[in-house]
Amino acid sequence: MAKILIVDDNVSIQEILTEILGEEKHEVDVASSLNDAMNKTESMKPDLVFLDTNMGNEMGIHLLSRLNDADPELELKVILVKGLNEQMPKDKPAIVAVLNKPFTTEDVLKATDYSLGLDSGSRGSDSKKKEKTGLFRKHKELEQYDVPENVALSGIRFGWSYVIFEPTPNIVYQFVSKFNPDAYDILIVTSSRPKAVRVRFRYQIPEIIMLSTNPKAGSMNVRELGALMVRIKSFIEEHEKPVVVFDNITDIAEANGLSSAITFMNQVTNCSTKLTCFAFSVNPEVLTDKDRNLLIKKMEVYRN
Repeated sequence: MAKILIVDDNVSIQEILTEILGEEKHEVDVASSLNDAMNKTESMKPDLVFLDTNMGNEMGIHLLSRLNDADPELELKVILVKGLNEQMPKDKPAIVAVLNKPFTTEDVLKATDYSLGLDSGSRGSDSKKKEKTGLFRKHKELEQYDVPENVALSGIRFGWSYVIFEPTPNIVYQFVSKFNPDAYDILIVTSSRPKAVRVRFRYQIPEIIMLSTNPKAGSMNVRELGALMVRIKSFIEEHEKPVVVFDNITDIAEANGLSSAITFMNQVTNCSTKLTCFAFSVNPEVLTDKDRNLLIKKMEVYRN
């Protein structure tokens, strides 16, 4: 397929775009600065460039003039990635499409197909399925489960993913309490001591994964996200109606970096095709505006 260069200083955006485009069999590379983009454009000769307007201390749009100065004959197709309220630059013929943030998987695929002159319908049912699940599986096609009254009245939908913005875990526990443990299979991923969590729920939570920077018997290393993913996937596959709750995703961000934590959230919500409800409690103060907007777009905000 096409050679595509992603020019963005946000690692989360890099990884999400890389995943979406990679699944379409495109050859993808990333650049985190304009200098890096200059070098990779020369070596890679991309068919298409995703260019963010805001590159930290640099204006992404300046890449176009720099490339033109270096090679006036260069023919480049650019998808401009910008905020919804940002103005579209004028007199930039290289820009063939615009991708407004926050975006969906379908937005990315449509902009890519249009820019490359591809038929958007050629992907068939696979691309439609991606749109239904989204990057963070906001919802899936709901199966005909009998929903206990307390969940139905709370507005929570089984099969959706929720984000809870709170400085310290509190509302997330109220979220968990909406699920009847006799009807749902609940897993709590926490950095707190398991006993403290079980006491809070009167010992009715059947399974807890404890994370630690210095793991001992009964806990997992918070930095080993791959192993954590395997454990969670196994739980989902082994239970009929799984509910997976991270009571403080901030701890994962502090141990692994914010970009890695958000990428992990994306991956874990899509680690299984089985209908699952996810919830993530996160301190909003650690998020950038880009990351917060991405979470709001791709997950349902739970406020109790």
